Amino acid sequence: MITLKDYLEAIDHKITEGADYQWNCYGPEAYMLDSSVLNKYDIGVVFNKQTQTVFEMTAIDYKKNNIYRWINPDYIADYKKECKKRSVDFKNAWDKEEYTDIEVEDDILEKARAIARDKKYDTRIQVPLDLKKKELYLLMKVAHEHDMTLNKYVESVLTRVLDEQKVPG
Repeated sequence: MITLKDYLEAIDHKITEGADYQWNCYGPEAYMLDSSVLNKYDIGVVFNKQTQTVFEMTAIDYKKNNIYRWINPDYIADYKKECKKRSVDFKNAWDKEEYTDIEVEDDILEKARAIARDKKYDTRIQVPLDLKKKELYLLMKVAHEHDMTLNKYVESVLTRVLDEQKVPG
């Protein structure tokens, strides 16, 4: 899980503000910290003041209009429940802007680090795959037959499937 230390290192310990978290989904000890530079970025975290459990992390790149969010899997159901109670769309960040949800912790941390340092970063989203050894071996074999690395092959398969799912505009 992401720790408060991970967040602080990603932003070079540059906190610009903090406040009690106003929603109830993470409990009464939820607190949020922000690191932001006007018109450049806003990188935030919500955590428990007592246990230091990180509930959520956001990384917003205003220059590229990328809005990333990671929510601790143990708390997604509670967050969605409160969204429903408040009549808030789970995907909505503000106005008509939507979050790009991230499942892989290292992915949000890498993006946050790069955004805070004004560095290039991969805008693609990492997808966790839980494969059995047999399935992994088969994928490796097929990737080899296509003269591709496993990562490139899986990426091409996922891209093709996603493209097929797109609704014609």
